[in-house]
Amino acid sequence: MKEELFSFLGTLRLRLSKEKTAVTHVNDGFKFLGFWIRRSLTSKGRKSAKVLIPEEAKRKMLERIQHCTKPSTHQESVDTKILSLNRIIGGWCRYYQYTGKASSDFHKMRNKVYWYMAH
Repeated sequence: MKEELFSFLGTLRLRLSKEKTAVTHVNDGFKFLGFWIRRSLTSKGRKSAKVLIPEEAKRKMLERIQHCTKPSTHQESVDTKILSLNRIIGGWCRYYQYTGKASSDFHKMRNKVYWYMAH
């Protein structure tokens, strides 16, 4: 299957990395362009694809927020911290705004940002 895919994409002048390319079942899920995509059953028994924010992306975002709000940045003004956090968080949220469960993930992130700033 991989060889057929490589030859087809070659005709389109596209290349795949043989090390990164993996064939998986959609029920197992896969990461594509920073999104986690998997198929699951709905409440009515139908199969549907879900696009989610990967746990790794959430963890990396929290690390960036922690870095911006760590105690060693006490010499920076609060306005500077808020402006930089707004840019970082705004871009991340715009990228993942159309994923499933985005509002609940953003709500959790908002609570953590609040407490990081409070401390």
